[in-house]
Amino acid sequence: MGKILDEILQSSSELTPDNQQKVLGYIHSLKNDLSESSKTVTVLSGLISEADAKELTQIIEQHCEQVHAADWTLPS
Repeated sequence: MGKILDEILQSSSELTPDNQQKVLGYIHSLKNDLSESSKTVTVLSGLISEADAKELTQIIEQHCEQVHAADWTLPS
């Protein structure tokens, strides 16, 4: 096994059964977080076509990534 997994097993074997259950619950919550992120990406993928995404990127780069010095006034 890998070093990290060995360390997790060693450390958790020293815990009480109640705390081992908490560790297991935490591991499950991490796995669920990853799967929820995957579900979000899956749901969102395909909502915008590649052409639309490129157009949006171009619009943002042309119009949002600019500083117009004349729009800023310095206090006297």
